[in-house]
Amino acid sequence: MTFAGKLTELRVAKGLTQSELAAAAGVPLWTLRKYEQGQILKVPFPTVVALATALGVSCEVFSTCEFRPPPSG
Repeated sequence: MTFAGKLTELRVAKGLTQSELAAAAGVPLWTLRKYEQGQILKVPFPTVVALATALGVSCEVFSTCEFRPPPSG
């Protein structure tokens, strides 16, 4: 699974909007949207930790994620 897919899956499972997660993690909303769309592939580790903390999970849940662009269509 991609980082984008996992991030979106965890956010939805937690019942958070993108705005709520962005605020909780201290990430600009536009940046979070680009993470979820797979448009930003280089996510700084401190940001991964902040997102995981805001989602109530270990940052290790992202350790097997692939960082690749979405399929072109």
